[in-house]
Order: sequence, then structure tokens, then C-alpha cells
Amino acid sequence: MNFKRKCTAYFLALFISLQTSLLYSSIKNNIIVRVGNEIVTSYELENKIKTLLFLNKDELSQNNINKVKKISLKTLIDIKLKKEELNKYNFKMNNNMVDNHISKIALSFNINKKELEKLFFSNGINFKQYKEDLQIEFSWQQLIFQLYAKKISLEESQILEDLNLIINKNNDLEEFKLSEIEVTFEESNQKKTIINEIKNYIKDFNFEEAAMKYSLTTTALEGGNLGWINSAGMSEELLNIVKKMKIDEISKPIILTNKILFLKLIDRRIVKNPEKLDIEEIKNSIIQNKKNEMLNLYANSHLSKKRNITTIKFLNE
Repeated sequence: MNFKRKCTAYFLALFISLQTSLLYSSIKNNIIVRVGNEIVTSYELENKIKTLLFLNKDELSQNNINKVKKISLKTLIDIKLKKEELNKYNFKMNNNMVDNHISKIALSFNINKKELEKLFFSNGINFKQYKEDLQIEFSWQQLIFQLYAKKISLEESQILEDLNLIINKNNDLEEFKLSEIEVTFEESNQKKTIINEIKNYIKDFNFEEAAMKYSLTTTALEGGNLGWINSAGMSEELLNIVKKMKIDEISKPIILTNKILFLKLIDRRIVKNPEKLDIEEIKNSIIQNKKNEMLNLYANSHLSKKRNITTIKFLNE
């Protein structure tokens, strides 16, 4: 019986493999964009669209699908730009972060990674391509860290000033559980376009997916999750905004110098005896947040420069 079951399992796996090959080979696979020495194909675009729709589980109208197509194409172009930069620096990609991320997705579906791969296939998605795109995104973050981390310098006085705001609070301290989307802009006339694109994406999908797509902070991979932020560590401007928000409410776009910030309030609470807070932990958090902010600026600037010097040619599909 064991032998019979093994044979059945083998031929079933072989059948699925053949069906997969037939499915992928039957899809029209034209080159639709040339990005420097890289290409974007119609198959890649279709796969990216299916991936977004699958992960969001939304019922979309034709108009929304057109938006998803536009966003998917932009994402693929950025991936190709990042891939060229990774090759330029001979950057060796690490699969560990990808595997961890895949495990988190599988956990969200209450299944294991093998079952997730089958679920992708049943929805017509090339799981291998999805993993390769993730690998490029994670490797890009690591490359930016290697290139720019040593250039970051923080003023001790500014860190201590932020820290003292917390220490000097004697009353009960309010904390907010927040998610963020943070993007930068180079020209003032870009603001409206960026804001509208993000607002539309949130409307079509959700805040967390928009954060993963647009946000330039390290929280992007966690859907923008900032965790619990105490009120003493927030600027007066942001605190005034967040205090007026309701649970699950998304803020209007907040303009901070060359940044655009969206906040979502997940929860709020009162912390008793704030003087007992772990000061060293708070200080480290302040330092890490400031470093991440500067790394995000470097990442945005680097990709923008790469985009400006790369020939991007759109072809007829």
C-alpha cells in the first residue's frame, strides 16, 4: 500500500508539473518595457497583477484593474533598476530574509510554505517569480545599508532632547499604536501626484499593502507597523494630529520638509508611571528611527539617480 501511495503521489506531482509548464508556456510573453539591459515581459506583468490581487483578495472593477496594472508595471520597472544596481556592485543575495517573509505570509493563511506555493499555483501565480522579486527588494535594502550606513551621523544633543521629552513627563503617558507610510519628493510639483496615487492605492487595497508598496522606511515590510509610540517622543505637530484620530482612522497626508507622511491609528492606551520606562531602550529606539529615516532618504535618492541615467523604453504589447 505504501508503494502504491508513493507511485500515486509521484504521478500526481508529475501531472501538476506538466500542467504548470503548459500554463506558463501558453501565456503570451512579449517584451513590453526595456529598462537599461533588463526587460519587463507581459508575462511578468500579468503575474505581478495576479499576485497583488491574490494577496489583497479584493473584488475589483475594470477601472481598478487598470490602476493595478499601472502600479504593477511601475513596481516591475523599479525591480529591474534595483537588479541592475545589485549586479553593478556584485551584491550576493541572501535567501534568509525571503524565507522568513514567506513563512510570515504562510502563517497569515494558517498553512505551511509548501501549501502556500500550491495556493499561489491554484491562483495562476508563478511562485518562483514572486520569490525572486522579494529577493531583489530585500537585497536592495541590504545594499543601501552597506553603501550609506557609515555616512550617517547623529547629533547627540538632538537624541538627548528627544529623550528628555520622555523622562521629564510626570503624568500618565498616552501611547499610540501606529502604522506609517512615508515617502519623499524632490520637486514641489510632485506632491499632488504622489499623494493621489497613494490615496487611490489605499482605497483599492488597504493601508498595509500601500505601506509595503510605497513606504521608504524599514517598517514597509511589516505593512508600516510602528508598534507603540509614546506621546512624549512625538513632535507637537504629529501628536496634535494623532490625538484627534479615531481607531482605524487614516490621517490626511502630512507634509514634513521633503517628506509625505500618512499615519493610521491602530490602538491607544495610557501607561502608568512613565518614569519606570526603560530609558536605554527608548534611547536606542530614537537612534534607530533616525538612522532608518536617513537610510530611506539615501535609498530614494539612489534609485532616483539610477532612474534618471537609465534608458526606459516602452514597447507595444
